[in-house]
Amino acid sequence: MLARASIALAQLQNLRVVELLATVIANLVEGEVMQMKTDQKQLLNFDHYIQKTYLKTATLIAKSCQASVILAGQAEDVADIAYQFGRNFGLAFQLVDDMLDFTGTSDELGKPAAADLELGLITAPVLFALEEAPELMPLVRRQFRESGDPARAREIVLRTQGIQRTRQMADEYCQRAVAAIIQLPESDARSCLVNLAEKAISRKN
Repeated sequence: MLARASIALAQLQNLRVVELLATVIANLVEGEVMQMKTDQKQLLNFDHYIQKTYLKTATLIAKSCQASVILAGQAEDVADIAYQFGRNFGLAFQLVDDMLDFTGTSDELGKPAAADLELGLITAPVLFALEEAPELMPLVRRQFRESGDPARAREIVLRTQGIQRTRQMADEYCQRAVAAIIQLPESDARSCLVNLAEKAISRKN
């Protein structure tokens, strides 16, 4: 898939877009490395979590939106608006994904529920829950490696405000995405993007 994407990019013959989307690949790799090499201090740092989320998810959406506008021959300020829309939409989308890992079922998600916990990942619901439930800290520090840790962590998170606060944060990023895109003239396309952003935070899978 990467090889085919690279060929398609080269055929665009637009150096700016090729360079832009090449950075997406670098960002994705950087995000994976951040996730694998996170130390204990970074593990509990919300800024680190948001940056990792941007690199692993939002950068692809943000820079694809930006590239589309550049290919359409639009001005730089429009390309920046497209980037801001994509960045905030991507962060909102991933925050909802992190929340659904706790609230969704395997059938709804199309993958095992609590998959992030099983992988030892510390996401927004856990970070918010830690502020209310200090008993969660030992599980977090060992990244849910012991038998029963994922189930126990999920139970603790669900009785805190972790899910609600994650939803609130996702809504804030959604509103930023909408605020960016409504700077453009009213059109059917703009309305579709606004609806897309709003659906991202109400989805069940």
